[in-house]
Amino acid sequence: RNRLVGSSSGNEVSDCFMLGVVFLSDSCIYEISRAEAVVVKHRYVDLNSDVGEHSERESDARLMSCITSANIACGYHAGNAVSMSETVRHAIDNGVAIGAHPGFADPEGFGRRSIEVSPVEVEVLVLDQIKKLAEIAIVEGGQLAHVKPHGALYHMASEHREIADAVVRAVMAVDDKLVLFGMSGSSLL
Repeated sequence: RNRLVGSSSGNEVSDCFMLGVVFLSDSCIYEISRAEAVVVKHRYVDLNSDVGEHSERESDARLMSCITSANIACGYHAGNAVSMSETVRHAIDNGVAIGAHPGFADPEGFGRRSIEVSPVEVEVLVLDQIKKLAEIAIVEGGQLAHVKPHGALYHMASEHREIADAVVRAVMAVDDKLVLFGMSGSSLL
């Protein structure tokens, strides 16, 4: 089992990368495990990562031991049914919360280009992607826990209420208990 352990006098990090550690005093050591969120002053710290977005899925598999939730590409900006299934299995094997990471159908621009779309079109494309990943999660023995829009869709939904509302409607249509991730001050929240 990989652990991210640290103290203010030194750090020890196993296979984990791109992560930080919070230190509250010189004498305390904090461990972040893959299957549970860390409680610090009654706040939960979620170590979240976008995964399933490239052909180097071995690095995603290694990363799973260091995170608590995964945003899995749903096939429009990146990924496909095979990568979604593999990534969901890795998440389940590591006790990582499964999340949908829907984006625009723009693989050439990796979903980072703003596309002129109506709120209805956004709702349909987000709903389709969430449903696909939710179905895969069930087949693999897991369950969808959250949704985090990708790239340009994420930013457009943050800035435009009508796009945010379309994303929310799509999420609610799949499961009204899903957590929807958004940045601070976003129209999504």
